[in-house]
Amino acid sequence: MTTENTNIFTKLRADAAIASPRPPSMVNRVHANPRCCLEYRLDVTENKAYLVAYCPGNLLPSQARWPKLKAFEIRQRSVSGRDCIAVSVLPSVPQADIALAEEMLSLVGSNCQPGLDPGEAVEDMLACLARMQSLAKGRGQPLSPEKQVGLFGELHIIANLLIPTQGAEKTIAEWVGPSGAPQDFQSKGCAMEIKTTRGNLPQTIKISSARQLQGDTVPRLFLVRIALDSQPSIGASLTEMVNQIGSALAGNSLVAMNFRDKLAEVGYHEEHAKLYEEPKYQIRSVVFYDVRDGFPRIQEKDLPVGIGELSYEIETSACAGYVADESEVKKSFA
Repeated sequence: MTTENTNIFTKLRADAAIASPRPPSMVNRVHANPRCCLEYRLDVTENKAYLVAYCPGNLLPSQARWPKLKAFEIRQRSVSGRDCIAVSVLPSVPQADIALAEEMLSLVGSNCQPGLDPGEAVEDMLACLARMQSLAKGRGQPLSPEKQVGLFGELHIIANLLIPTQGAEKTIAEWVGPSGAPQDFQSKGCAMEIKTTRGNLPQTIKISSARQLQGDTVPRLFLVRIALDSQPSIGASLTEMVNQIGSALAGNSLVAMNFRDKLAEVGYHEEHAKLYEEPKYQIRSVVFYDVRDGFPRIQEKDLPVGIGELSYEIETSACAGYVADESEVKKSFA
């Protein structure tokens, strides 16, 4: 059976209440399409609602690729001998908000594409969950000009160095600056911090914390200095750079979802995109520094007792002996 009810779980509860004998569960297929592998499921005994996507275990995306949700939990389980991913409202959600959360879960199901193969259907469902959470978040204020420039520099490295070197999925996963990591990019063998400026090239590089150039957590650490020129109509805008990467990720919904989530973490939201259509930026220069022994820096381990945090500036003339070739950076991330 199918229904247009916004909150399908309300109807499933009503049907269970009048059923005799009382069933252990109630099920409603999300789409009428016979190939649909998504269903709404109500565990009558526990009074718990689920959005379920059935898929062979070998086709399920790894947990590392699942979106991070605040009101919902995702679990891999088996229902009637069939592998699936089941999404439900977290037990920590206040009782007064459960009905609203279940309605959101209903809407996620109704917005999933019908007729997809099981693996594609699971990825589509997870992407719909991420979009729903993104829409529910507060947007805040647009990015400041300084933050726009900083984000453009990171996106330039993503689009022009890392994705061509190691692929989109690995690159977006290693873009950890938005979540508060000390460096903008971190892999098992390498980390990279990006510093982007616009206009006159300053003679110093601003370092925002003692952890930013901490070198004892990865075998190789690079500091990247990007200089931009801005023009009204020459080059690429921040919006265009975001769209360029988004188009490159169009074939992988979970990677695209992860990219959107990270943009949101740094404060970039689609509703502000028109504000970022100007200025346009041109890359004036990109310089890579190999942050190794002897590089001018302050590390957390060097701080005296009683100093909790600091910021400082490095004179670029003192870094001249540590310039690295782009090919070295690519090799370290490949």
